Amino acid sequence: MDRQERNEFEIRCAFNGYCKQVIRNEAANAHKELNRLSQKEVLFSDMSNADEKSLFTLDEYFKDLDNEISIGKVSISEKLLSEALLSLSEDKREIIFMYYFSELKDIDIAGLLNLSRSAIQYKKN
Repeated sequence: MDRQERNEFEIRCAFNGYCKQVIRNEAANAHKELNRLSQKEVLFSDMSNADEKSLFTLDEYFKDLDNEISIGKVSISEKLLSEALLSLSEDKREIIFMYYFSELKDIDIAGLLNLSRSAIQYKKN
């Protein structure tokens, strides 16, 4: 092995060692971060009911409005939405309700109303 090849080999070995050290350090940092996060985590089963309830809120923006439309068990109390839904024909309103509020697919709505899927898509739009 001549001098130039030996020098290139030493450079490759040094770079290889550097890369391995960087990978080891990053693995150690990731392990420390996971340990730090796991110490802060709390299982839902370990929380009290009061702590669980503090994690979410229930919006009641339109609770006081009196203009409601009820279809099935769901009532919509926002005035403009109610007016817009009331301006639709009964069949379109029922399709909109099933799609957006009951989260049914077009094919399921078509089966319930004995219509084709394309008719449901047309009336929905």
